[in-house]
Amino acid sequence: MVLGESLAKGTVTTAHAEEITVRLQVPASVEPGRYELHAFAGALEAPLTIPILVSDLDEKLAAPSHSRQDAQPISIPVAVNGSLAHKRAEDFFTFEVSAGERLAFDVDSMKLGYLDDPLLILYSAAGEFVASADDRLQQNGFQPPNLDPYLVYKFEKAGRYIAMIRDSAERGDPNYVYRMAIYHVEPDFDMQGLTPQLTLYRGKTSLLPLRVRRLGGWDTPIEVWAEDLGASVSTEHRIAEPKDTIVHDNCALERKLDGTDVQLPVHAADDAPAGPRSIRLRARGIMDGKTVEHSAQILYLWETVGKITGPVEDQKLIATVTDLPGVLLETPESLTLSPGKIARMKVRVQRFDGGKSPLTLLPRPALEGVTIENNVLEAGASQVELRLSSAAPVVVKSFRLFAGENFSPPIELKAETAEEGSR
Repeated sequence: MVLGESLAKGTVTTAHAEEITVRLQVPASVEPGRYELHAFAGALEAPLTIPILVSDLDEKLAAPSHSRQDAQPISIPVAVNGSLAHKRAEDFFTFEVSAGERLAFDVDSMKLGYLDDPLLILYSAAGEFVASADDRLQQNGFQPPNLDPYLVYKFEKAGRYIAMIRDSAERGDPNYVYRMAIYHVEPDFDMQGLTPQLTLYRGKTSLLPLRVRRLGGWDTPIEVWAEDLGASVSTEHRIAEPKDTIVHDNCALERKLDGTDVQLPVHAADDAPAGPRSIRLRARGIMDGKTVEHSAQILYLWETVGKITGPVEDQKLIATVTDLPGVLLETPESLTLSPGKIARMKVRVQRFDGGKSPLTLLPRPALEGVTIENNVLEAGASQVELRLSSAAPVVVKSFRLFAGENFSPPIELKAETAEEGSR
């Protein structure tokens, strides 16, 4: 068992048919936060990693305290770890605060792979409702969902308070595991670059997607910009206002994002040198007379289906300067072509040449013995379906479609298998 990129190596202390126990000695130099635990059997690595938290808090196990009158006493800062093992399970914790203390209540459960939906409620010692937090980020198509609560609360009155955590639908299961960290927090923010790469076309302006998240009660505007752009590339400063971005999901319902989205314009001049360059993103804000400045964390581009998310390993944002092509062809990765049968291939086309004349699509290298029909895109059209047929097997294994000097990615040419033919 290996923590992160060889940060620590675990020792298996017990092993059974369905579970193992591992002991990890984590060096003090490892920063607190989320890491991935890699499992190996010899040289073979398990395909899925295990999310794990490295903590500098006092870690406690939740005691069976299932009522406000019998709440488990805790001292802050602390992280309590428990399980909502049965239906309608509720865990209560009691703590003392001074007037003016600002605390963060940060729950990890779904983020660690558990399938519960925690709900957090704060009460006074007398049982009066104080504050609550549920889903930090519901499903919206713009960010990975996060149903773990995060609450920042400033206590105006000193005294004893109670925190309760349960599943929002009052479900229960031994695998409904949670970790609730409670710690002092000061107003702050962070910024994320939402893609690790950007294409800059000469003479054009591209938009770089960013997200600013306010933490610990930060409630003032934040200025964002890009640095180290290189020759003939420029940008403008933008302001992230202190309100979360609202989007509409597939049901037209309004969903609030975890942060403020900003589109940062980046312009490449006509004489900008071609090629890649590494740029840096910065953010600055002022609150209560204190200036705070941060660099951005660079994330993989998130899309709703089949994509990964999280920070890129090298934390580089690469912008590539190039010329805008006259035509962009979007084709399938492969095409199955069998003798005597017609194969159909849809091609999507984006035109930056004005699009006032028809566009003929031709394969290279030439496909000997192949007849191609409907390979002319009419002016103003954005899609065409080619029909290809051959009387004999085709020798060529891959080809590209050309439209003048513009060409598509490689298309693998496959032959139909006997099994596919029988179907």
